Amino acid sequence: MDVLQLAEIRKLESDGIASVAAQQLVSRAVQVFGDLAIAKEWLEEPIPSLAGNRPIDLIHGSESDQLRVYTILGRVEHGIF
Repeated sequence: MDVLQLAEIRKLESDGIASVAAQQLVSRAVQVFGDLAIAKEWLEEPIPSLAGNRPIDLIHGSESDQLRVYTILGRVEHGIF
């Protein structure tokens, strides 16, 4: 874990996003979007392909919900959206 990721995790903890699953999701979103603020905005917005749910709300759901969120991040990363 690099210094940037540690700083991001501390910021998330101060924002109340403290679970390991949520931290991993935010870290992945930061990788995809390249910016913590943009990643957090995406995580907190309803996504049509997630049946209008917010990604951050699904991270504590079933494994299939979590997989859907990570799949969408992969598609965004590769320009498939």
